[in-house]
Amino acid sequence: MKLYMRQEYRATRKEPFGAMLRRIYEGLSQGGVPVLYRFTFADHLVPGMVSSVARAVKKFPHLAPLVTTEPVAPRLKEKLPERTGPPAIIGDATTLEFPQLAELADGLPRSLPFRVADVRFYTDHFGKAPARVMAGTSTADALLHGHFNTGMRASDSWWVNGRDRHLGAAYVVDVPEGSRNAPLPGGALGAFLTTLGKPRTAAQFPITESEEGEKVVVKGKAEAPPELVALAARLRERMPELIAGARMPHVIESARAEHAQSPLKPALEKHFKPMGYACKGGSGIFTLRRRTAGNHVVEVNLDVGTWSRSLTGHFHVYMPDFQLRLPMPASAELHARQCDVGDAERWEKLVENMAAFTAHLDREVVPEVEKVAGPAPSWFEAPEMR
Repeated sequence: MKLYMRQEYRATRKEPFGAMLRRIYEGLSQGGVPVLYRFTFADHLVPGMVSSVARAVKKFPHLAPLVTTEPVAPRLKEKLPERTGPPAIIGDATTLEFPQLAELADGLPRSLPFRVADVRFYTDHFGKAPARVMAGTSTADALLHGHFNTGMRASDSWWVNGRDRHLGAAYVVDVPEGSRNAPLPGGALGAFLTTLGKPRTAAQFPITESEEGEKVVVKGKAEAPPELVALAARLRERMPELIAGARMPHVIESARAEHAQSPLKPALEKHFKPMGYACKGGSGIFTLRRRTAGNHVVEVNLDVGTWSRSLTGHFHVYMPDFQLRLPMPASAELHARQCDVGDAERWEKLVENMAAFTAHLDREVVPEVEKVAGPAPSWFEAPEMR
């Protein structure tokens, strides 16, 4: 089985963008592997702002032939042939040597504050990108940001609250039959990926073979197994029954509460770890996951906000062709899907209620879902966000 893997890694703005590009290029070229690349360094969309492109050309005159004002997306050019985009420096490994590219990137973000700097790297170790077959819209497609190619992307872009840094990789691997994990690609790419640590987000897509060649089918809700769609609808209708059956230990009637700063993760680990769930925290989000005997992934996703301290929860069961999603009530008495976290005592009660509801769904819902879905392949992993 071949898998298309797409992952995003942590990238710090403390590392100069030029240094980041050099690190990637040197890592991918270990053992003399040829590294191809293409790049875009673009100005702001708002006219009248300082032109980083003009500054760059003045400092590096050899960049002048690479400057364009055409929209980057060919489809946009087809729809709006008269439209021009902001000035941009666009090229690849055939038009600019890597030391010159890295020198240009060294200007970010102060002397050359480009609106966006985007560099894509490619070697044979990434594998050939499969064709994409769209079958409606889906969460999976959103994770892919519309791209189904292979390679490594590094970018640095302007935003209202500061610069955004991105580092992602997409590649194709062969998964041996019976393997529980997708292997890393071989060669310099696999060695370099191990230096990046665990991905912040990860998604995997099986590659199918047909007479037309290899392809990835991104399925929408309309293409989901009808028996699972029907089961999900029945479970949503049974929510009042499921909430009552959970016998949540605490009565919490008000969604509003006075905020008091206190750590949130200890209570989650205290009540969910004995149930087999691993707890991971992110920016305003906690993700609690466990793997079933059928290789499906059960997840409790809790959004606690970054400044609002307001709780919204969902219960998920991830399968290869479907995702069951149910609301996670924090109390049998609260009809609102959102409530304030409040102080440490209130948070403890909310967590105990959600743990009781989760345990009830683990007993009553998950076995029913697995019976209908059947077992998943051993390599299956749910999309991961951190």
